[in-house]
This record gives sequence, structure tokens and C-alpha cells, in this order.
Amino acid sequence: SNKYDAKGVELEGAYSQGDFRVTGGLTYTDAKIVGTAAADVANIGHSPRRQAKVVYQIMPSYSFGDATVGASLIGTGKSWGDDAHTIVQDAYQVVNMFANYRLTPKTTLSFSVNNLFNKIGYTEVEGDGHAARSINGRAAKVGLTYAF
Repeated sequence: SNKYDAKGVELEGAYSQGDFRVTGGLTYTDAKIVGTAAADVANIGHSPRRQAKVVYQIMPSYSFGDATVGASLIGTGKSWGDDAHTIVQDAYQVVNMFANYRLTPKTTLSFSVNNLFNKIGYTEVEGDGHAARSINGRAAKVGLTYAF
């Protein structure tokens, strides 16, 4: 039943030099609970739950011959787990990596690891903080792709 006012800015960029490429982005959000229709008028002016002020990502990659390797860093600033601002969801960063190798013009072998350092990052907290949802733990994947 809350109403919100949100303002912000997003920046995205890319750079490449030869076989090196990097892309990235940053989002800044200033959101507030507004209006008398708030579930609890004491929360007016607070930022909404789970809304970090800053989220960002950067992904460098390098290609050499038939191979490409790269990584990504994805992060978020701290946020509140509730509208009353009594539960803090800490900031976190996640590193992912990948490698692709073109075996033939139509066949590619790939390997990737998400959450390389097996970090814990909470995306949602409910109630008094006794229940939370975390990002996935480390996961690796090997793939073989054939394009017809």
C-alpha cells in the first residue's frame, strides 16, 4: 500500500582496444516512501525495503585466437530489509568468470563459474530478520554448443 518517489541516474559504458574489451554500468537511485497512503505513516521519507542506492557491474574480457576469457564483478550497496529501517541488508559483490573456445566455426566449448568466491549476499529479509533469501552459492557449468 506504499507509494514511492524515485529519482536516479544510470551510467553505462564500454571500451575496447584490440582484443581487450570492458563494459560497465552504475545505477544510483534515491527512492522514498511518500504520501499518507503509506502502510505506516512513520515510514514516510524512508527508502523502500531492498532498494540500494547504488548497484554496479563491470565486465572485462580478452580474446586471443579462438578463445575468450572474462569475468564480471556485480555489486550492490547496503539496503534496508524493512520499511521501518530496523534491518540492514549488507552490501555485497559477486565475481563470475567464463572461458569460451571455438572448436570449429559451428562448435564452441564453454566453461563458467558464477559466484566464484562463494559469497553470501542477501536480496530479501522478511519479518524480524529470521528469514532471508540469499544469492546462489558457487556454481560451475561446462557447455558444448553446436550451431546448425
